[in-house]
Amino acid sequence: MITDTLATIVGAANVVTDDAGRAFYSNDLSYTDVETAVIVVAPGSPEEVAEVVRVANEAGCPVVARGGGMSYTRTFVPTRPNTVLLDMRRLDKVVEVNTDDMYVIAEAGVTWEQLYLACAEHGVRTPFWGTLSGRYATVGGALSNNALFFGSTKYGSAAESVLGLEVVLAGGKTIRTGSWAHRSGTPFTRYYGPDLTGPFIADTGSLGIKTRVSLKLVQLPNASVGFAFSVPTFDASNELTLEIAKLGIATEVYGFDPLYNGVFADLGFSFLKGVDWTVFGIVDGANDAIADAGAALVRDLAARLGAEEIDPSVPMAVRADPFGAVRSVLMGPKGEVWMPIHGIFPKSKAKAAADAAVAYFDSKADLIAKHDIKLSLLTLASGTDFIFEPSFYWFDELGAFRLEKIEKEWADQWKTIPHVAETREVALGMRKELAAIFDELGAVHLQIGKWYEFQSQVEPAYAETLLALKRALDPDGLINPGSLGLV
Repeated sequence: MITDTLATIVGAANVVTDDAGRAFYSNDLSYTDVETAVIVVAPGSPEEVAEVVRVANEAGCPVVARGGGMSYTRTFVPTRPNTVLLDMRRLDKVVEVNTDDMYVIAEAGVTWEQLYLACAEHGVRTPFWGTLSGRYATVGGALSNNALFFGSTKYGSAAESVLGLEVVLAGGKTIRTGSWAHRSGTPFTRYYGPDLTGPFIADTGSLGIKTRVSLKLVQLPNASVGFAFSVPTFDASNELTLEIAKLGIATEVYGFDPLYNGVFADLGFSFLKGVDWTVFGIVDGANDAIADAGAALVRDLAARLGAEEIDPSVPMAVRADPFGAVRSVLMGPKGEVWMPIHGIFPKSKAKAAADAAVAYFDSKADLIAKHDIKLSLLTLASGTDFIFEPSFYWFDELGAFRLEKIEKEWADQWKTIPHVAETREVALGMRKELAAIFDELGAVHLQIGKWYEFQSQVEPAYAETLLALKRALDPDGLINPGSLGLV
């Protein structure tokens, strides 16, 4: 049996075959029914990954890689029977921090928090340095889906920090990309001939299994200055966020809505009580004078736009414990489950996207009130692009099941929460309708997975080219089938 062979490869202790365990690892945070993996294996090295993929391929079994389990778009959930699911978290080594050539090599199961701490010991970090969920989210998972937050306003998405990848293809063959492909080379630059790194970024794990990554490094800042502003409307928040981003000096700029401000007020930032719309961020610098000068430019801009300066302790607290907000992200203010949707828009379409979302929620006000669904509107600047993430929160019994392996305390709390089965259907339906509105405006997405429309949104020639690449790399369609609409 394949299960016996796989257990021999990774060790019996690193195999899950019981019904409950397989069901847990086969589910993400999307609250939809899925196929259950036939086995879950946790390889401990890139070599073990390659051997598992080879054996599964020969047996005709689909293979799906799972990182920190933070997906909410069915990215890693199986779609076919007899799927072998790889729990990548044992690939947790930071292999090399090279401060001469300014790159780091890490295995794909390293979390962003682990990577940040390991690099910080050498006085460096990656340009993009993690998601809010980075205590659990892995580097490989983030690159498979692309990701945003820490460092994104100045440096862009996770993809823009990548120098090279090590990838296991269907059949078990391993390739490296960029200068890493050179027989005598190191992964110090992304480009050596055609860019073969790009196809494996944001592929949602459908073209191969990432085992190691090389990322750029930058010096840790010697000074960081936070800024914070209160503004009267959602439009004003978005305008200020994007105008600050255009200055090119802020590392992160993000906007909070009444719900998020209320959550932080309850956490001890009492000055946010009753405040509706805020904009926060950080300016980093090589010394205090540079950081202070950058922050002064931001404050001058905000004043010209009519914003009121407030206590900057929120962005400084987030920076001090950047990966400590997972619970706040994954739970509503009273313990509700969380379900986001997002769109990435150019600045010129930011207002249209925000207006469309607000108008949609207004049209559903009675339904939202009936089911006690809470809404939030989180925004972020990535470069000068507008990242818009509305989220739905509601009481749901499935919250315990989905998150019990992250922290048992959360699961125990959810088991006592009342729920209405119809509410889940309503919330998920609104999410799908809002996605369609965003797509009409030309939104692009991270974490496309098996939920966002993709094939119908791209030009036919693009879709045909991607399918041809999939067929060349994975002729039997066994690597994460169904993701990106590829089968």
